[in-house]
Amino acid sequence: MCENTLKRPVDRTGRFPGKLTADQIRASGDHTHQQNRRPKASRRSDQVPGRQEDQLISVLEAMDQGAYIVNDQYDIEYVNPVLKKEFGPVNGRKCYQYFHNRVDNCPWCKNQQVFEGKTVRWQWHCPRTKRTYDLMDMPLKNADGSTSKLQTLRDITEHKQAVEALRKTHDQLEQRVQHGTADLILATEELRREIAERKQVEQNLRRSQARLANAQRIAQLGNWDWDIVNNDLWWSEQVYQIFGLHPQTFDGTFEAFLSCVHGEDRESVQHSIDAALHRHEPYSIDHRIIRPDGTERIVHEQGEVSYDDHDKPVRMIGTVHDITDQKRAQDALLAERNRLYSVLNMLPGFVVLHTPNDHRLRFVDHVFIDYFGDPGDRPCYSVLRGRSQPCKVCHAKRVLETDEPYQWEWTAPSGQIFNVWGHPFTEADGTHLVLEMGIDITERRKLEKEVLRISASEQQRIGRDLHDSLGQLLTGISFMSELLGRKLADKSVSEAAQAVEISKHVKQALRQVRSLARGLCPVDLEAGGLTRSLQELASSVGDLFGVSCLFQCDGSVIVDDVAVATHVYRIAQEAVNNAIKHGQAKHVWISLTADEDNKTVLKIEDDGIGLPENLDSSEGMGLYIIRYRAGMIGGSLDIHRRFDNGMIVRCSFPGGEVSNQQVNHGSKKASG
Repeated sequence: MCENTLKRPVDRTGRFPGKLTADQIRASGDHTHQQNRRPKASRRSDQVPGRQEDQLISVLEAMDQGAYIVNDQYDIEYVNPVLKKEFGPVNGRKCYQYFHNRVDNCPWCKNQQVFEGKTVRWQWHCPRTKRTYDLMDMPLKNADGSTSKLQTLRDITEHKQAVEALRKTHDQLEQRVQHGTADLILATEELRREIAERKQVEQNLRRSQARLANAQRIAQLGNWDWDIVNNDLWWSEQVYQIFGLHPQTFDGTFEAFLSCVHGEDRESVQHSIDAALHRHEPYSIDHRIIRPDGTERIVHEQGEVSYDDHDKPVRMIGTVHDITDQKRAQDALLAERNRLYSVLNMLPGFVVLHTPNDHRLRFVDHVFIDYFGDPGDRPCYSVLRGRSQPCKVCHAKRVLETDEPYQWEWTAPSGQIFNVWGHPFTEADGTHLVLEMGIDITERRKLEKEVLRISASEQQRIGRDLHDSLGQLLTGISFMSELLGRKLADKSVSEAAQAVEISKHVKQALRQVRSLARGLCPVDLEAGGLTRSLQELASSVGDLFGVSCLFQCDGSVIVDDVAVATHVYRIAQEAVNNAIKHGQAKHVWISLTADEDNKTVLKIEDDGIGLPENLDSSEGMGLYIIRYRAGMIGGSLDIHRRFDNGMIVRCSFPGGEVSNQQVNHGSKKASG
């Protein structure tokens, strides 16, 4: 007893007849529309004459509402197709078993009243179908004089819901009427407001449609809808604008669209559409079109296909975007990029464009390939350093993060030394890259190192000559002047005091000569090497400037190369001078240690105010020189502020052996 089968009454008035006669059965047949079928009934054929039985069965069979016949023993004699569809075959069950799954007759059964000759109308809610029915029970006289009950069932679920809704509405209206004119005015205002809101919604909808049309016009983007079954192609207004057509002149078929495609692109367009329709591949393609005036445009299309239950394509929707201007701009950018790459290929050093975040090399020039070979798809750390993992310190990443140029020196695994400049660079597609250019300075470094070696050697020779020749000569003069002074004093000669004064000046000149010799030759490998020289530097700082300067070494560092030791000493000397002169430090700490990478680390730390940002060229030359010296010994230099105050200068360089003997020395004097 479904909703779609039990919702109309038998007669035109919507009322059930009180008693069912043969004439009424024949009259009700005018409203039937189902094919008449004669069911297998359990009744004996001799109980009703054949013609009357056929008429009754025809009517009941044709009804679009439920009907059944039952005798006074609750035996179901007939069930029409509507009830069979809803409750299934009878299979000899009693009516209370068939409809209610009960083992005995229903307490609410109306059989007694019906068999007394009464027609009973009542309602019943079926838990099985969750529907409510209007039931009409009426007596049916059989040919043998017995009586059966004919019951019809009409679905009134929606009717009851409507009645309930009408009742609630009526109650609400009654309440509103009781509230008086004020509520009526309020309801009227509310209605006006709803009407205004609906008008506003409609206006917003029209405005949204207009905005969509304007957005498509500005973006040169349109949408289309293709009914594949009927070959009906719909275009938005902007699609017509892109194709230079009018709705009146466009046939609205797939063939009409294909005729607008450039002849050289039709095959690829057809192939892409076939792949989307039959192989479920994404439809996304760039192709050319020809307008009626002969103008050529480039469009990008993409779409989605809908399929029926048999996986047959029935509909395809998508968009078309005029990308002519973008394509031309991309071609211009590509040409500009090629010109840039041509210029980069003419530079004397190697040039590389790469993204440090993913370590990809976007461009390398021929010089780079000559030095390091064709990189292929290898990451930069594999090509340049032969590593399997990214570098711990990446200067290029620093350029990308700070968006500022940076310069550094790099020694390749082959031993070649490069001076590298890194600059931020933005690709045509907006990708942020780093442009690196490296100049091979290996030979220059060798020459500079040789020049410094010769200079240091010459300084040492001059220092030794001053110490051995002029120093010895002044020592002799000092001895002779002292002897002369004593002799003159013994003879009580007035010039004895002048002789003593001459001896003092000679001794002072001797000290200056020795200091000058020490400055020209600060590191004496045979006299204790770099460690001894840094100890003497720490001691002299306290004597000369009155500040506390301490030197600490985890062991005696032995540097066999006097040039390297001299550079390290000069770096420490310059850093200490900067801490005192510019940083106004009260305490300076010098340390010489070995790190985990078997490199020697020189660190100078102070508690001053740090270096000023506006150093003049002469003052800033000292920082440049110590960076240069660090590079000359293959080291790295890092200068940064301490966590509280002061500066830290850290120079890490290869070479040197550290013993287990700890050294602590220096001066604890402070300015008074």
